[in-house]
Amino acid sequence: MAGVFCKSRCTCPYNEKHKECESECSPTCQTPLPPSDAPCTTPCTNCTCKEGFIRDEYSGRCVEFDKCPKCPPNEEFVECARHCQTTCDNTITDSKANCRLDCATCVCKEGYIREMAGGRCIPASGCIRCSINEIRNDCASPCLPEPTCQNPNPKPDPDRGCVAVCLPRCDCDNGFIRDGITRKCVRLNNCPSSVKY
Repeated sequence: MAGVFCKSRCTCPYNEKHKECESECSPTCQTPLPPSDAPCTTPCTNCTCKEGFIRDEYSGRCVEFDKCPKCPPNEEFVECARHCQTTCDNTITDSKANCRLDCATCVCKEGYIREMAGGRCIPASGCIRCSINEIRNDCASPCLPEPTCQNPNPKPDPDRGCVAVCLPRCDCDNGFIRDGITRKCVRLNNCPSSVKY
């Protein structure tokens, strides 16, 4: 077994104390509940975090639990959660049997939902729900309007003062175009007859 072994006079770093090795796996900020059935890859050492402290794997230091790295905005740390959290695109998670259990992870706070798998947490009311004949576009340009029956080849609007950013929106699916009057996506050959496409 690899590691640092020393007698009780060994000097440990700040917020750590000398302790005979009991387990190769100690709790960390990132894994506060190490699995008991999985083999540990962390070498055994004689220094462990003092009472009230936990090791931060990123820095290697022992810190107070509330000083562990924080979750992103609108998220909170939980000991264990199902991996198939709801997203704007997938609000059905009845089949929990197929969900992986992740421990020591960040999840969306109450009232928030993940925008997309691996994405940020947004208010549940902010989800973009696409209608029939529409598809979600996660990187639409706010500078370029969507083509419509009335304006099939839109030009960038110089008065918008646009910056190059991605914004999610619903665009018409392939073979469809938005009717600028009804705001519905219609087949290209179903544009209103008054429109010359």
